Amino acid sequence: MTRDEILNMPEGRELDALVAEKVMGCDTKQFIWKRYGKPDAIQDCEYGGPCNYSTDIAAAWQVVEKMEHDDWWWEAANVVPNSDPIVYEFKWTHRGVIKAFYACEDTIPLAICRAALLAVMESGE
Repeated sequence: MTRDEILNMPEGRELDALVAEKVMGCDTKQFIWKRYGKPDAIQDCEYGGPCNYSTDIAAAWQVVEKMEHDDWWWEAANVVPNSDPIVYEFKWTHRGVIKAFYACEDTIPLAICRAALLAVMESGE
């Protein structure tokens, strides 16, 4: 998956499943997906599906804690505090990895998730 694909993936179940697998280390093959409407549209998950990492700050904070446990450091900022909506930047850095991985989004959970995915997928950590 490319950087652009990650940065353009909408918040929701697909992104949450990717975070669960790549960042949190979950076996997403155990998730049982229900499909409603279009056959390729994932609408709901049961039996241990991923948390709402990309939309819920409490779930996103689990991502922060996991990344910290894996020796990642983070920074967060309002990059355009007086804009509507406010734009948040979340950045990850790791000892031994020169590059910083960041995302700018209109919600903190989405910024955390996208930046974490970029960090683990592009750094090889």
